[in-house]
Amino acid sequence: MNEIVKKYRTEHPRCEWCRWYNYNAKGFLYGVPSYEECVLKDRIIKFNRIQAKICKYYEVKETEDEISIN
Repeated sequence: MNEIVKKYRTEHPRCEWCRWYNYNAKGFLYGVPSYEECVLKDRIIKFNRIQAKICKYYEVKETEDEISIN
């Protein structure tokens, strides 16, 4: 992961960038709406812009498939 991206995501937390975030779309075929969840807390995320900022367990998800900046 690019260090600039990691620094930005650390300073501006959002659930999508958190290690514990999971987008669950398993029930889509059965007519159940998809939802976002926190795997650590085992809770559905309703306001991801607010929850990550106040969450003490927020950790940046390390990924290698990010856009590279040259």
